Amino acid sequence: MIDSETKVVGIIGNPVRHSLSPIMHNRALSHLGLNWVYLSFEVEPARARSAIEGARDLGMVGLNVTMPFKMEAVEWVDIKDGSVILTGSLNTLLFKDSKIMGFNTDGIGFLNSLREKSISLQGRKVLLIGAGGAARAVAFVVAQQEVARLTVLNRTPQKAHRLAQELSSFKPETEINTASYDLGLALVISDSDLIINATSVGMKDHPGIPIPTDDIDQRHIVYDLAYWPLRTELLRDSEERGARVVSGLEMLIHQGAESFRIWTGKEFPLPIVREELTEYLKSIEDRSR
Repeated sequence: MIDSETKVVGIIGNPVRHSLSPIMHNRALSHLGLNWVYLSFEVEPARARSAIEGARDLGMVGLNVTMPFKMEAVEWVDIKDGSVILTGSLNTLLFKDSKIMGFNTDGIGFLNSLREKSISLQGRKVLLIGAGGAARAVAFVVAQQEVARLTVLNRTPQKAHRLAQELSSFKPETEINTASYDLGLALVISDSDLIINATSVGMKDHPGIPIPTDDIDQRHIVYDLAYWPLRTELLRDSEERGARVVSGLEMLIHQGAESFRIWTGKEFPLPIVREELTEYLKSIEDRSR
């Protein structure tokens, strides 16, 4: 029951009504018996900063931040975690002692999702598709894992080159390069061990596939950060070709677990939340057929 003692967290973005975060966090809060509630706030871009400051002033514990504010909001926080300084983006805010503290849990969430599945990045040749906020968080954590090579592919080549340059400065001993959609992409795909889609292509509202799958086979691990549908076209095609696939639901859960720990100081009930979200997404997919 919500009462005068209920602590409030939530998510801010635009659009944000599709977000699974309220279902995920409210299930975790309920399971642990905490008198908290997690709410969704869709805010116009021009009002985002004042909304975040208002949330702090109202005594909320914190917020998740999603698109299009993940990079812009970096300038609005008083204290930046190392993950934010490194990636230039954030997804979690903690309000403490009248200060706004910023964190990015995407990278560690991605890494923890691989660790749970006993997938090591060491010595891997990684192809990262995308150069936005989530891609940046993943790129920097991947570069720290002693990979053999990290290749960035993006529809806007300038963004890919800029990210590659930042990564090379951060980790000069690692081979960092870019790929092109126009030249030699099939060879890059064939010569990669892990392929990560960090674009919106393949999500429910952006159907399609970010790369051809002709050269994907049983040697590959394919990770699509999109979580709705549970099996994107990229994952379905890759799995049919023998690749090991990972749904973006895993990163969603693990990055959420880190945000949850920052706010509550408690461990996130991963199996409970995974079951809840999987059943929810399957029910939506069944109704839409």
